[in-house]
Amino acid sequence: MKINSVYVNSYVNSFRNNSFKGNVTDVPDAKREIEEINLNNQVYYYIPSKDDRTYTSSSKELVDIPSNFAVAAFDNVPCPACGRKMMPKEKFEEFKSKIDEADNDQYLEVLWEYQSYMRPVEYSVLKEITRLSGSTGEKDIRKLLVSLRDIKLPTLQKVQMKKAKKMEALAKSLPPQEKAELLSKISQLKRTIRQVKSESPFRRKRLIDVINSVKVSNIPKREKLRNIAKSFPTSADMNSAWIVKYSGKNKYGEDWKSHDIALRLLEFSVPNTDHILARAIELNHDDINNYMSMHQSCNCQKSAKPFLEWYYEDKKAHKEGLNAYFAKVNELVKSGQISDPRYQSYVANATQLIYSLSEGKVDLRNCSNG
Repeated sequence: MKINSVYVNSYVNSFRNNSFKGNVTDVPDAKREIEEINLNNQVYYYIPSKDDRTYTSSSKELVDIPSNFAVAAFDNVPCPACGRKMMPKEKFEEFKSKIDEADNDQYLEVLWEYQSYMRPVEYSVLKEITRLSGSTGEKDIRKLLVSLRDIKLPTLQKVQMKKAKKMEALAKSLPPQEKAELLSKISQLKRTIRQVKSESPFRRKRLIDVINSVKVSNIPKREKLRNIAKSFPTSADMNSAWIVKYSGKNKYGEDWKSHDIALRLLEFSVPNTDHILARAIELNHDDINNYMSMHQSCNCQKSAKPFLEWYYEDKKAHKEGLNAYFAKVNELVKSGQISDPRYQSYVANATQLIYSLSEGKVDLRNCSNG
């Protein structure tokens, strides 16, 4: 099934402010042509209501919400984005208890007990500070990060400046007034990058807000500009950005404490629930067949991008991660560890949805045959 964004936006705008009382099967035929969405032979009806949620044709109740997704509770499930195994919340609480009881010079030892759950960026940081600890004898995590800051900052700044210059080149193609306003913002951005200090850290979210506030009448160029802003490196996807961030100040202007840094090395390895068909299209398909468990940071990076766009950002890693994820979930279902009957067809349905959304370019359907 191909989801047409124009169709979806038209659909949502037409019915956003309406209300419907009654059973989903009572939707008038004239509206049903617009309100029916068929996913994997299951019809969904968008019923505008106060909570703006989706109902299924087989139930008059709201379908499953993401927090109830069973897969997130199991150990040894690979993240479909990066392939590293995800850390169940119960396991994170166990880790947190050990960190709470440990002294500063014991944090590295505790972290290595749980290193297999770390996302690639955090794992690279742990290896680096452990090597430095071995050569210097220092065990305090914050002090180790601070000693690396001057090495990592130029690397981060180089990437940031390259992105800023891309924005600058795009700005020069705009009408005079838009060009002047945007170049002024970019000039300020470049000064911030050059002068970054731990007391006033660079924040990508703030940059995105500034760029979104600039009026750009050419829609493709505006989207390209916003995409460049979103592509600035963060602690979720770059080793140098991680080290610079946590060797500096937090949002309250205080030094990051070693205890909190230790937690951050694993905190975003706890899974949350990703929507395969993004919620951003506002149809809110809260059904298990539209869910995947994913590291919090990986899910944040994926955001509301169309599935195929996200997939091709790192095709090799995402292909391997998706195959490993669905193979493991299929194993959990076949072995009876996930016994809820609603999950019996989850892998088949979710992989079929991916196949449909990618127009056949991503075929993981063999994962349900194991």
